[in-house]
Amino acid sequence: MNSTFEIVTDPQTGQQILESKAHKLQVAFSDFEQELNWNDANAVCKTVRGGWRLPMNFELKILHEELFKLKLGNFEASQYWGEYDNWKSAFTTYFRIERSEFVCVITDNHYLRKVRLVRSI
Repeated sequence: MNSTFEIVTDPQTGQQILESKAHKLQVAFSDFEQELNWNDANAVCKTVRGGWRLPMNFELKILHEELFKLKLGNFEASQYWGEYDNWKSAFTTYFRIERSEFVCVITDNHYLRKVRLVRSI
């Protein structure tokens, strides 16, 4: 499988981001500095300008398939926060090196997880 993502420069910040025109999605080039619980992760999204947010579950699958599995995008083998479509529910995805499948669960929001912001284009 090939990735539809390419590295581009964010015109607002001048920083590198990943962009897929096919998926109409931009992805931060790196994880947030520290692991956060789900409520704090959502609060961070509100402070970051430019429409950045937690990825929806279907977007996490795209990130897993087109970036993590292909060793692109600086993803770590870890758990990442997301939202389950429009339920506004705490949702975590396991990015695992030893397993290639996409595993996701709705979970309690107090756990600390990695945060990777995305935005629609």
